[in-house]
Amino acid sequence: MSADQEARAPVADGAAVRRIPVEGVGTDAEVFLDVDAAGRLLGIEVIGAGGALPQEGLERSSAS
Repeated sequence: MSADQEARAPVADGAAVRRIPVEGVGTDAEVFLDVDAAGRLLGIEVIGAGGALPQEGLERSSAS
């Protein structure tokens, strides 16, 4: 599997073993980094994204 294919592969249930909060976002949103046991970044979670991201970005991300 190529690096690009691996990056696009779905994250298996339970693969994210650590959730790291990101401080200093400066909005009402909360941001977390999800990482696996090897410390590799699996995903970025934004809770309350409407308070942190422009509407156009939210619409574009939900269309993907």
